[in-house]
Amino acid sequence: MTAAFTARIGEAFADEPPATREELFGGHILASAEQTRPDLWPADWRRLDCTALSTSDWNTLSGLGLRQYLPALLTAAETGHIGCRITADYLLTDGLLDFHGRLPLRWQGVSGSWRDLRARHLSVLTAAQAGVVVEFLDARRNDPLTMDEARRRIEEALANFWLGHAGLDAAAFWNTHGRLPVAEPFDPAILERLPPLPDPAALKAQIVSVFVASYPGDDNIRGSDLGCEPEEVAALYRGRTDWRTLEPAFLDQAGLGFLSPQAFRFYLPAFLLADLDGLLLTETPSFRLSHGLDNVGKVNRVNPLHYGELTWFESASERFSAFTRGEARAVVDYLRRCAAQDGSDSALGEAVMNFWWPRATAD
Repeated sequence: MTAAFTARIGEAFADEPPATREELFGGHILASAEQTRPDLWPADWRRLDCTALSTSDWNTLSGLGLRQYLPALLTAAETGHIGCRITADYLLTDGLLDFHGRLPLRWQGVSGSWRDLRARHLSVLTAAQAGVVVEFLDARRNDPLTMDEARRRIEEALANFWLGHAGLDAAAFWNTHGRLPVAEPFDPAILERLPPLPDPAALKAQIVSVFVASYPGDDNIRGSDLGCEPEEVAALYRGRTDWRTLEPAFLDQAGLGFLSPQAFRFYLPAFLLADLDGLLLTETPSFRLSHGLDNVGKVNRVNPLHYGELTWFESASERFSAFTRGEARAVVDYLRRCAAQDGSDSALGEAVMNFWWPRATAD
């Protein structure tokens, strides 16, 4: 496909109308005058090397500028430059996802969603050029190394902009190419049917009372043998047998990400208490307790190459299978409090209803 696709890139972008240097920059909501560096963008896109393509600030380009230099990025990405492939994947999906349609903005006198403004920025591309983008994104979507989360991002961008701009029939495209299952919608009002939330002081007392697991042992802290980070994290925790003595600064440094299920359960109350007090700067326990348990987690596979059809929900459910009913109830109240503070994150409520509340009330 590489040679033929590279030829199609050249054909689609061959007859570009002339544009002044000034017209190639600006017009993007994320751009600023201080970031604009015209000297980094040669007049001929063929002179851009792979390093420049993957490190340059594409947000400084206008729609015309993007159209002028996009063939260089697509060509480099298609011919195997990983940095350019990552840049292209992000550039061609950013602002076009489902949730971007719910972010209202007003910029340069134009109102709409972030997705509307992003589509306006990209609309200077011709249908033929958009067709090349569709072909590129579809190839990236079907790469065996592309995980479901990235694949879903590409599919949303295709559905929300690229297929229509390329003049393609969306129904026919998905019928031919297939699409990941759509996650069920979530109604946050369902959380209001649960018992009233305890006040912060009562919730903290509840956490201290129910989390009584034993220290997992120095040799059962890390959750993986892959790479050096799990061992580095395990070294930080080794010998720390009382989670009550851990300071917030240490918690931010060590984190929850590379712990075994037993160590995660043992150290979790320290993170919950610190977060309720607003003392954590980088670690987010609510994410650790909801990732994979939301509605998307039910349909996104962890890694089809290695784990087949195993979903994130199945993986996370197994990881948290040792939590007692009391511990699960404390997690429910913690996540509900977090959800009330951040009404835009439906994953927290979905995790509560999909896993934590059923576990807290199980017979």
